[in-house]
Amino acid sequence: MAVAPATAPDRSRSLLVVTGTGALLGIGISASGNQEVGAWVSVGSLLGLLYAMHRFGRSGPDAPLRFAKLRRKKKRKKKSSSQD
Repeated sequence: MAVAPATAPDRSRSLLVVTGTGALLGIGISASGNQEVGAWVSVGSLLGLLYAMHRFGRSGPDAPLRFAKLRRKKKRKKKSSSQD
């Protein structure tokens, strides 16, 4: 089964997720006691997050949604009741 290549916005979103997770991981490492390593991981991840946000913003707007045209039902003429 072939996998289609990811589009630019999809890659940007995944980069946002990875760098955001890295920033949280760096903060966790800093809180656990190894502050120097945690600081470097956090700074590197935040720089990557800035790049990812820039790349995501430059990827442009999403394609407009195309809605199916609704078919309007024709109004039926009421039959006039003729009473004699």
